[in-house]
Parts: sequence; C-alpha cells; structure tokens
Amino acid sequence: MSPRGAAGAAALVAGLAFLYSPAPARAVHAVGSVETIAADDLEALRRAGAPVVAIDLRPAEAYRRGHLPGARSIPLRELSTRIAEVPAAGRVVLYADTPEEGSAAFAALRLRGHRNMTVLEDGFPGWSRRGLPVEGGP
Repeated sequence: MSPRGAAGAAALVAGLAFLYSPAPARAVHAVGSVETIAADDLEALRRAGAPVVAIDLRPAEAYRRGHLPGARSIPLRELSTRIAEVPAAGRVVLYADTPEEGSAAFAALRLRGHRNMTVLEDGFPGWSRRGLPVEGGP
C-alpha cells in the first residue's frame, strides 16, 4: 500500500474510532486525504466577508481562553453527539490544538456525509503564533 493509501486508511480508522468511542481519536495525521487551509488564507477570506464557519474542536475551557473570531465551540469529545450543529452547507473550517485532532474530526464528519470542510493548518497554535485576531480570553 502506498503512503497516501495508508494515510487514507488510517484516517478512516481514526474517524471510526472517534465515532464509536467517548474519547477523542488523536493518533493519525492523514495529510493525503484531509483538505486544509493556511491561517493567512482563512484570515483573507474572513476579512473579505466570505461566509465561513469556524468550528473550535478544543475543550470548552480552551475556547473560553481564546478562539478564532466568530468560531463555534464543539469540543472533539462531544462532536458525535452534536454533529447536527455542524452546518451541512457553506464552508466549514475545523481547528484544534493538533493536526491529528482536526484530521480525526474531518474523517468522522466525512463519514457522516459532510463535504464542505477544511482543516486549519497548524490549528489554533499556528493561528495565534501568526498574531491573527483572537476573541475571548483575558
């Protein structure tokens, strides 16, 4: 099996593990099968007024400390029970603290029929390292 095929298979396994487990899946970084967006590109879309919904997959406490402007909090651990809150239309950007968490959510939502998603490259840490706008926090 090629490395890309192995990554795709790993993403599928991670997504299934996520859907049927109360704990978040954290083991896979499936670059070959996950659509991503760079932080600067997302900020450009946001500034242009593009209709983008950001979903913060981090725990609620982390969301309260700071999140992307206008982001919705749906912690990865709760995603399987709150999947109806993820818009089925429009552009959805998923982000977390690690690429693995974003990839797991992407795979799980893809299995449920969502096709309108991308994962924020480098997650929230990469966004904040670039000094891009953050809401919430002290």
